[in-house]
Amino acid sequence: MGASPIQAPVTSLILAGVLYFFPDGFVALNALTPLLILASLAFAFALLRREGRQLQALLAVMLSLASVHVYHATTQILSEPAYMFLSLAALLTIETSTAKFDASGADQSAGRRKSISGALLAGSLMVAAVMTRTIGIALALAVLLVEAKSLVDKRRSPRLLLGSLAILALVAVVLWDAYTSWAYVGVLFRALFRNDPWLPDSGHLSLVGLVARMRDNLHLLPAAGAMLIEQLSTRRPKLDFLLQVVTTLSFVSGLVIVLRRRLSVTGLYVALYVLIVAVHMVAGGYDEIRFMVPVAPFVFFYTIEAARHLVEYVKSRETSGWPAKMLLAAGAGYVIAFTGGGMLYATAGVRDAHQSPFGDYPIKRPSNYDAERMALWLKAHSGPDERYAAAQKDMFDVITERRGYDIHPGQTTPRDAFVAWLHQERVRYILIDRTGLVVGDSLLAVARDYPSVFRLAAELPGASIYEVRQEH
Repeated sequence: MGASPIQAPVTSLILAGVLYFFPDGFVALNALTPLLILASLAFAFALLRREGRQLQALLAVMLSLASVHVYHATTQILSEPAYMFLSLAALLTIETSTAKFDASGADQSAGRRKSISGALLAGSLMVAAVMTRTIGIALALAVLLVEAKSLVDKRRSPRLLLGSLAILALVAVVLWDAYTSWAYVGVLFRALFRNDPWLPDSGHLSLVGLVARMRDNLHLLPAAGAMLIEQLSTRRPKLDFLLQVVTTLSFVSGLVIVLRRRLSVTGLYVALYVLIVAVHMVAGGYDEIRFMVPVAPFVFFYTIEAARHLVEYVKSRETSGWPAKMLLAAGAGYVIAFTGGGMLYATAGVRDAHQSPFGDYPIKRPSNYDAERMALWLKAHSGPDERYAAAQKDMFDVITERRGYDIHPGQTTPRDAFVAWLHQERVRYILIDRTGLVVGDSLLAVARDYPSVFRLAAELPGASIYEVRQEH
């Protein structure tokens, strides 16, 4: 499976490896994502218990398992499971190896000998993480910030090998983007500085447009809170937003409490990751809480930490004990409602999957069966060497058994250049998922404006396929 020209390649390499060893590996692909998620949650538990609160860590993992967004991550072929696995494995290795380094006390040479293999493994995992999702730079930056603080405080010698490997991870991102002709930077530039970056020919360079768009998208800022209350939505936007703000502030408070107690790579990484995701969502207009999945256990853990401190504070101020008991009852009610809602959602999802009309095919996007129907149509009506293009094409590569090109937001602008690119790459079909509004609407607009190039080949309410007429 070929990697997208702008996406880091590790996820595609992992999927290609599975299909190499299991040529008819639909079952293997179906099993891969939940296994990666479960292993990642085990890593998260090992990391969180280092804070000295094993029961709290276990509760955070349990709530993560009940999360609708984590459930979705186990049922789709996306990069989140692989990134979560690699980044948390790197974090656990970093925290373990640095603990050995610090425990050596004055004998720093012994500490280096004990931690050097761990640092090398952590560095390799960091590089793999950033080459899975570019947001992995948050992990490298967290390492550099902790090491920089140790250098300033002069309490211990900085771990030069680990810091060097973190720099190597950042360099890997730069080299990959240079290899792709700075395509990823180009997408970010359009997302941040175009007045309307996703609609063809409608954007222009505008800092004012960025400010206006961020103002319009402020409701997406409390992304952590959106994950915390997903199953408990009141279906009233204003009330839901208020709950998201309150729970996000609770998460931030818990994170600050933990960081003040001990400035760790894990805490800084989570802070940087959530900040980057929030800014990305507000600036680009993404309503994609799935980006929070790789740090879900930490979001729950730090929120629980804030709640625990609130209960302890109320206990210290109230002699009767009733306010604290009421808070504990409210917390227990939240846990029961959240896990119950998650179980009901997952049960319905499993029942729906068993009723899938696609037989043995691993349908990975049950929200839009039409897209999969179009992928099966493409498999039946195209030759093995014919190319197609689609947004998030990895899943469609599996179903169509064809190699596709990825269409990313902003690529359809300018339209002439997009059409020329299709001709240059000899793309025969474009598969349009109409539920993906950012890319889907722009592709439909291009198809309408170039009737001599695009011929409607197949159509369903949720998806369509256009044949691309090649130039002669």
